[in-house]
Amino acid sequence: MQVWVVDQGGGIAVEHLPRATLEKGYTTAGTLGQGFKLILACVDRLWLLTGSTGTTIVMEQDRVRPRASWLSE
Repeated sequence: MQVWVVDQGGGIAVEHLPRATLEKGYTTAGTLGQGFKLILACVDRLWLLTGSTGTTIVMEQDRVRPRASWLSE
């Protein structure tokens, strides 16, 4: 499954990318800055495309089949 989030803001400046994607609590919005950390904890893969015309985040989760024991209950 893929979920795409697209905005048309100013994007993330290149010099802020390491902090914005890896530092717990980093934010430029004056919030708690936990959103990206939560996203990383919930997805198998994530792509980030950012520039002066906005940011696109593509989150991907693999399909997980139910365990066989669950199906027989």
